[in-house]
Amino acid sequence: MINTLNKTLNFLNKKEKIHGLVILLLISCMALLETLSVFSIMPFLAVLGNSEMLESNPILNYIFVRASFFGIHNTENFLILLGIMSFVILISSAVFRS
Repeated sequence: MINTLNKTLNFLNKKEKIHGLVILLLISCMALLETLSVFSIMPFLAVLGNSEMLESNPILNYIFVRASFFGIHNTENFLILLGIMSFVILISSAVFRS
């Protein structure tokens, strides 16, 4: 298999190999952004469904406590922040994809 890969790469010149590497890196970034966009929705929906998760989930509680630095002191404002963050990540992923 490695021998076949080496034979295939020998057909490409240096410029084509660099273009292939750039495309591979862009595809990897796109996959990472897609994964982040899916994972960003989960905490938003979890808090939307059960606001008590802010106290029971240590990660969400840590973010909620740190969000007080930005003037967010209640659950409703934190929910708006999570929604905006999810929306920005989704839009960034869609822009990068196109």
